[in-house]
Amino acid sequence: MTRVDPSRIAEIFRSLSNESGNFSVFPKSASQQESVNVGSVLQNKRYDHEVLRQRLRKRLKRLNAEMESGSFLGVAKEVTIKEVLIWEFGDEITNHPEFNSIANKIVDTMQNNKGVSIQLQQLIEQMVS
Repeated sequence: MTRVDPSRIAEIFRSLSNESGNFSVFPKSASQQESVNVGSVLQNKRYDHEVLRQRLRKRLKRLNAEMESGSFLGVAKEVTIKEVLIWEFGDEITNHPEFNSIANKIVDTMQNNKGVSIQLQQLIEQMVS
């Protein structure tokens, strides 16, 4: 399975929070470059952060309308991480038997990093407002 780079996910969150749309398509280091090696045909679609922003906004607003506020944030974090993983690695990642487990581990790891946790929560709040 492709390696998930936590700094790459944090970079994606920053780009989603940035309404100006400034976003570098590829990471800067060679090791990070290897973790996002995709075919050139998929690059433009997969790395169009506006597509991710709209897809995520739609899912989170629907989820917010369906859930009580106390449980929304926890579920929204998982949904956000899964959407980012799907966007980053393609729809086929959902077929991996450990996809849900990996997504949950990423959510847990992000919860343990106060800065990233706050950033994720602010992103979710921004998406549903």
